[in-house]
Amino acid sequence: MVRLGNLEQAVFVDRPNRFASVVERLGNRELVHMPNSGRMTELLVPGAMVYITPVEAGTARKTRYDLTLVEHDGKLVSVDSHLPPRLVEEAIELGRVPDLAGYDEVDREEQLDAAVFRLA
Repeated sequence: MVRLGNLEQAVFVDRPNRFASVVERLGNRELVHMPNSGRMTELLVPGAMVYITPVEAGTARKTRYDLTLVEHDGKLVSVDSHLPPRLVEEAIELGRVPDLAGYDEVDREEQLDAAVFRLA
């Protein structure tokens, strides 16, 4: 099952470059990793509620968190480009996508991180 880890709430402040964002968490500003190089200007607006995931201690990184989700129009939206393919793969394997029933194998195209389907 896809696990998001221990999500923590924060408020989006700014995005200084494609792979970094600034959030406010517990009254402090924190630089976090942005795992999506897309623009997302309609989602990442100052003041937006976001959810960050702590990174395991001991990893050689400049940031302690990944930006994972953002609230938009009352819904949670993934800003982690690796999350949607994992969720779709899991939904297919659990039989929650009826139109794809009958496929017995789901493989990811690692370079594109997209799912590839084969009929049984």
